Amino acid sequence: MKFAQKKISRWVLIGLPVLIPAMAATADAQVPPDIAAGLRKIGQIVDPACTAKLYRPLMPKNDYNDYWPLGASAPASPAPLYPGVTIARDVSFGPHPKDLVDIFSPDKGTANRTVLIYVPGGGGNKIEQQDREANAFYDNIGRWAVKNDMVAVTMQRHPGENWDDGGKDISKMIQWLQANIAKYKGNSDRMFIWAHSAGNGPLGVYIGHPELHGPKGPGVKGAIFMSGNPVPGVGGPELNAGRGGRGGAPAGAAANPLAGAGRSCGVANGAGAGAIEGAISGPSSVTAGGAGGGGAGGGAAGGRGAQ
Repeated sequence: MKFAQKKISRWVLIGLPVLIPAMAATADAQVPPDIAAGLRKIGQIVDPACTAKLYRPLMPKNDYNDYWPLGASAPASPAPLYPGVTIARDVSFGPHPKDLVDIFSPDKGTANRTVLIYVPGGGGNKIEQQDREANAFYDNIGRWAVKNDMVAVTMQRHPGENWDDGGKDISKMIQWLQANIAKYKGNSDRMFIWAHSAGNGPLGVYIGHPELHGPKGPGVKGAIFMSGNPVPGVGGPELNAGRGGRGGAPAGAAANPLAGAGRSCGVANGAGAGAIEGAISGPSSVTAGGAGGGGAGGGAAGGRGAQ
């Protein structure tokens, strides 16, 4: 026993000088200095447009607009945007024109992969559109999932009439994936769902209301709530500003964190319903019936075109 303890202690003493600098280098590398300086310039607000401009150089040269050029009536169908990744764009999972998902799967390799579903925050767009640089998001989540041996699904959200419509949309999507994700190398028995900010409301409604689940139950092995906002129906009327939005604020709360969005990088409308300087072509465009930010929505139905 004493011998084993000595061996462990010796390993720790030898390993720490190597491990600690490696951990420190990893932590330092997470935010490059120029981006850190840009974030400090933006300040303590929510600024999607200017943040996208800072992070865009870290993304691939291509983005959604190489697939469907701005103003074009149809996709250009170029070579795959990202080597090794097949993307099925604007796949319809329900009757509403905005019931759409993008599916990211590997070009090669085995099937039966874990599925990561992403429910976006903000206006609910699976392709961000505050400015041109924002169009690189959220393809980055799909690329990351495929790189880590998963299949990714990014969901387009849209407004509804009732408090639980967002949860019902998620239910329809999950049941569609249960029946179809195997076609894209995914395992329907191993799906996880991740919501960000305003996407937490619809996901919270779905997870918390078993009556919205399909015949096979919730259909996911786990749910991730990131940067959460109030869930409709929980916490009183002052915390419930309707599905798809960011939630209301109680009396005396801080000023609107979106108010200064776009100011530091010269974008007139950096957030909110008017943030459309990066509007894309196609069914998921904010100009094709709106997204999660307002309006009942319209636009063309999505197809199954792969990239």
